[in-house]
Amino acid sequence: DLLGGLAFNGSTGLTGFMVDGIPDMDTGCSNCFTHFEPNIDSIGEVKVLTSNYQAEFGRNAGGSIQVVTKSGTQSFHGSGWWTHRHEEFNANDFFNNVTGLPRSRYRYNIAGWSLGGPVFIPKHFNIGKTKLFFFASQEYTQQLATSSNQYRSMPTQLERTGDFSQSVNSGGQLIPISDPLNLNAAGVATPFPGNVIPANRINGWGQAMLNFFPLPNTAFLPGTAQYLQDNYQAAGSASHPRRNDIVRLDLNLTQKLTAYFRWGHDADDWIELFQSSQFLKGPTGDITQDHPAPGHGLLASVTYVATPTLVNQFTWSKTLNHWSWFEVDPAAVSRDVLKGTSGTPQSGQALPSLFPLH
Repeated sequence: DLLGGLAFNGSTGLTGFMVDGIPDMDTGCSNCFTHFEPNIDSIGEVKVLTSNYQAEFGRNAGGSIQVVTKSGTQSFHGSGWWTHRHEEFNANDFFNNVTGLPRSRYRYNIAGWSLGGPVFIPKHFNIGKTKLFFFASQEYTQQLATSSNQYRSMPTQLERTGDFSQSVNSGGQLIPISDPLNLNAAGVATPFPGNVIPANRINGWGQAMLNFFPLPNTAFLPGTAQYLQDNYQAAGSASHPRRNDIVRLDLNLTQKLTAYFRWGHDADDWIELFQSSQFLKGPTGDITQDHPAPGHGLLASVTYVATPTLVNQFTWSKTLNHWSWFEVDPAAVSRDVLKGTSGTPQSGQALPSLFPLH
């Protein structure tokens, strides 16, 4: 989960997010994400520290959030929940209406459960229900998140052939395309005749790279911010399924010796629309990334009360997360796209130095 938007006493810094006394933050991205997320019904206590920290909390400037997970009790307690949201209950976006885009899908389904109590076998084990307790909880999120409207200026069909005779700027003025091999007396390149690049001056590899870009799909009306600026728009929804798990066992070995084990895990798979490139081939079958980001945390803790004023505690923990990106449609970025429908680019032409194939 993203933590970068929090503010404490006017400061956006975050000293830490700790679960059961152990840091639960991805420090590799400047403390912006947690490794795993205990759901609301698995949390027994929350404490927010804003200043005057003890040494164990003094890592960074800013606030510190302390979370303690629930443990089981001598009685069985449980809960269940479900939340649903649907785009049918939303009005269409103002900018969608202006540009003629329909309402994108926007759906959330959040369901979960929790259960805690004693671990016992009648007449055989933990008869008094005072030795061993369990707590477990899961939350499932199925989400279709709507992306913001995307506007781009894509190469037109004429421009792909070198014809810029109809290419104008925001003021409606022709954009001159200069010939670097034709200089005037002042040494300045002059525009191509008719603002058209001759076919024999176009590198086949460069032209083939245009296959990555979609053709324009709209023309914006005068008065809109995109008029004479953009010619392509896209919007959509992408899935972001998640699940978090919490399991905790508490053990009272003696009156002085106690221990507990806690396991937390997140399954997170985010389909990121319009994040991997500027090509914008649409919400399906396009250059879109699959971003799985699972994480987990293990903790074992033992506490021994030697005297009323002397307590020894040993805690071991391991937390981590994984970040990966994969193309949803690998064929969309395959080098075969360069071939287009007419085979390989022009034979004998050098490959542009900025795009080496090796």
